[in-house]
This record gives sequence, structure tokens and C-alpha cells, in this order.
Amino acid sequence: MKNLASKESERRSDLAKRETLGVNELKQFETKISTAESELASRGEDELGDQLVRFEALRERARGLKAVLLERQKGIERDRDTLVSSEVIAGLEIELAKAKKEEESLSKEKESL
Repeated sequence: MKNLASKESERRSDLAKRETLGVNELKQFETKISTAESELASRGEDELGDQLVRFEALRERARGLKAVLLERQKGIERDRDTLVSSEVIAGLEIELAKAKKEEESLSKEKESL
């Protein structure tokens, strides 16, 4: 059980690190896109306007992907919590069965004394 909890803690830590890296990477993309937008807008060329629209679309897509990834991560966390809970319950049920057997054994021994 402790090993399972330790592994779960490590997984959560790893997911948090991944999330932080992903968020930082998205922020860098957003910064680069904003910079590119500013440059394109300042030049005022038609061709650059089309590129600006494309960059804006990419930025919005990145934001959408970020939201999807966060929701998936939350779903994975819920699934893991459920799995850990069911494993804990199974372990406790096994311990309960062992305790009942031991109780029966002790009762029989008590009666024989």
C-alpha cells in the first residue's frame, strides 16, 4: 500500500512537472506570436496581414489544445484516484478476511482451553 501511494505521489509530481513545462511552452509561443503580430501590424503589408490572421488562428488553437490537455489530465487524475481507492478497499477486505479467520481460530482455541 505504501509503495502504491509512493508511486502515485511520484506520478502526480511528474504530471505537475509536465503541466508546468507545457504551460511555460505555451506562454513562450503566445509571446512569440504576440511579437510577430506586432511586427506584422507595424509593417502594414497585405501579405503580412494574412500571416497575422494565420498566427492568431494558431494561437487560439494552442489555447484550445491547452484546455483539452488540462481536462484530459484531470480525467486521468480522477481515474487514478478511483483505481487507488479500489485497490485500498480490496486490501482492506483481504485484511478483514484474515482477521475474521484469526478471530475464529482464537475462539476455537479459547473454547478448547
